[in-house]
Amino acid sequence: MDDATLRRYGLRQAPHKQHQTDGQNWKYSDPVSHGSLAPLAFHQRIVSGSAGLFAEPELLTAYRNSLRHEGKGPHLSMRVLEEYILSEQRLTRIDSTGNAKLAAYLLMASSFFRAFNEQFFGKRMQPRWDDFAKQLIATVAPQPAKETVS
Repeated sequence: MDDATLRRYGLRQAPHKQHQTDGQNWKYSDPVSHGSLAPLAFHQRIVSGSAGLFAEPELLTAYRNSLRHEGKGPHLSMRVLEEYILSEQRLTRIDSTGNAKLAAYLLMASSFFRAFNEQFFGKRMQPRWDDFAKQLIATVAPQPAKETVS
């Protein structure tokens, strides 16, 4: 994955402490966490506007056609997040037994639903997003269990 694609989705390649995976260098801090904040910021911006699309079927159809024509859409961010999770799994920084595609869907859906609730109720939810993201990631894409020496 190139730097521009990673930046677009809130991920980044390693400037230091590099790890090699499929020819790419990845910076590890907390598995997936620096990527988990980007969807929330995006979802906070688009939730209210996207809801209106469903009230206008012709507008929704035109918007879908526009995205298709430009080669854009939500499936792209899902694939980027899935690839990132797969990379973290290959590096054994998160549990490799989890389904990366499902983890990406759960992270993205949780972000969208949280942003929806905050806009619907007009107030920030608790815990704060960074704490929520850490707990969500620990659940959806946990670190591998540490082996104990007997």
